[in-house]
Amino acid sequence: MSDTSQDDQSIRSLLVSVKTDATNLFKAQAELTKAELNETKREAGTTGGAFFIALIFGALGFVFLLVSIAWLLVFFGLPEWAGFGIVTLALLLIAAVGGIVGIVNAKKIKGPRLSKIEWEKTRAALTGGSPEQALETTPTSATAKSGSSENH
Repeated sequence: MSDTSQDDQSIRSLLVSVKTDATNLFKAQAELTKAELNETKREAGTTGGAFFIALIFGALGFVFLLVSIAWLLVFFGLPEWAGFGIVTLALLLIAAVGGIVGIVNAKKIKGPRLSKIEWEKTRAALTGGSPEQALETTPTSATAKSGSSENH
């Protein structure tokens, strides 16, 4: 009888250990996900700021373009419109630079790649999937899998 109760206690201690390890694993993965999402949020904010600058300077450029055309029509042949035209071109150039910076930053945003990989590894381990397959997952293949399934 003592062997059975000893076996029961060792099984209980194993179950408690598994529960503790699983809890710690999920907490660590949640922290990783949170950290990656904060980084993505920061990158998205920077990108949004660049697009906002492009929008403001583009709108101002359009206003100055209209004013320049008006001065051109009113004072055809007079030099006042040239000043307005130069300001318009400068504003549009600033808008173009802001737009390019926004596009470059938007292409750099990747999202929580590492978290996705770790969640896949955990899911594979808990569902009886092969640990080798989970460990072979790379950020590129995880992104390709999720990207191809999202497009369909």
